[in-house]
Amino acid sequence: MRQNDVGTTFKKSGIANLVVAARDVTPVSGLTHTFYRYPARFSPTFARAAILAFSKPGDWVMDPFAGGGTALVEAAASGRSAIGVDISELATFVCEAKTLLLSDDDVAVLRSWARRLLTDINMRSPGHHFGEYASAGYYRNITGRSYWRLRKAIEQALRSVIQLRNGRTQTFARSVILRTAQWALDSRKIRTSVPDFRRELVRHALEMLTASLDYRAKVGQKTDYPSPEVICLNRSAAGLEHDPVMERVSSPKLVITSPPYPGIHVLYHRWQVDGRK
Repeated sequence: MRQNDVGTTFKKSGIANLVVAARDVTPVSGLTHTFYRYPARFSPTFARAAILAFSKPGDWVMDPFAGGGTALVEAAASGRSAIGVDISELATFVCEAKTLLLSDDDVAVLRSWARRLLTDINMRSPGHHFGEYASAGYYRNITGRSYWRLRKAIEQALRSVIQLRNGRTQTFARSVILRTAQWALDSRKIRTSVPDFRRELVRHALEMLTASLDYRAKVGQKTDYPSPEVICLNRSAAGLEHDPVMERVSSPKLVITSPPYPGIHVLYHRWQVDGRK
């Protein structure tokens, strides 16, 4: 078969896979995609099919509305470098947490941290009020008598992160707390108990470590190309071409995104707490 025929066959196969992926309705799963329940999450199956169809290992892939970071994770796991842009600080943080490459030492530290949570979260121990979070409004609607125990548990968990030794482990641990706090607070009709929160926090930590190691293994598979790089920028996509970071990034071979939905206003950094407040 001639080279042109091979390329044509591959392209047709990629488009066919893309069509199948667009019809996929399976729940979001795999790699680090379940780290956070981001609204209107991109389908990993579709993102992966598009990346494989329209780019090659070693290429750069861009998502200008990165959201929960699905395209970034799939790009790196497929041997592509990726740059994600989002104006939301929450989105940027989630993208960073999902694309962390943890070392074996990091994993050991985080496993130890997860075990300590069983004793660090204790209603008889002092709490820790985070003034900067209170000023930003994140204590709103969880300051009353009904929520003080759960709020204190979250504060104690966040306090334990400060003792971790580097930015990677701190980012990962904060993402575990974020996921568990969302599970405990968002759209719940029945308030979560502290023992349930603590148990779920440890379970999430261990589950997410396994997922992070799976992601690391996928990223490291493409040995014929430089290790993929992932860049997460907290800014507007407008004027991105003038950002200094772009000077060291090759022109993306693929721009892929799940754009904002017209006419729909979602506060991605707010949860529905206590009667949809």
